[in-house]
Amino acid sequence: MRRVRLVPLFFVCCLCSLCCLTLPACDGSVYEMSSLTELSRPYAGEYACRSLTLGRRDCLADFAFVRLTLGADGRAVLAWKKTSGGEGAYSLGYRVDEEAGEITFFPDARGACPRTFPMEGGVLTVRLRLAGCDLVAVFAR
Repeated sequence: MRRVRLVPLFFVCCLCSLCCLTLPACDGSVYEMSSLTELSRPYAGEYACRSLTLGRRDCLADFAFVRLTLGADGRAVLAWKKTSGGEGAYSLGYRVDEEAGEITFFPDARGACPRTFPMEGGVLTVRLRLAGCDLVAVFAR
């Protein structure tokens, strides 16, 4: 009876020693892998425009919807539909720096510069200067 109980214990001890011997052989590449947060991309998804102003004029009423979709693949799509019937979409690349609370967009248009905006708590605020007026768009989940 005593032998039967020792055999499983012997195998467990051998397995543990084998694991302990092979762990130092790791080259640290595990630490270089992406974090779980990076893999899950919690910021990816659809954001609806909650506020859209150009200068002092509220422009959101002119649109049936304005949406920004952040894909997990680093691509974003800004889509809109006017209440008068026109609609459109614009695709661009993006990168989020969660530590700094920023998102940077990379337009596909030739010669267009990347632009960085604050993004915190699921709210993205876009501020641009257009034709001498401030354009402010607030997107939220």
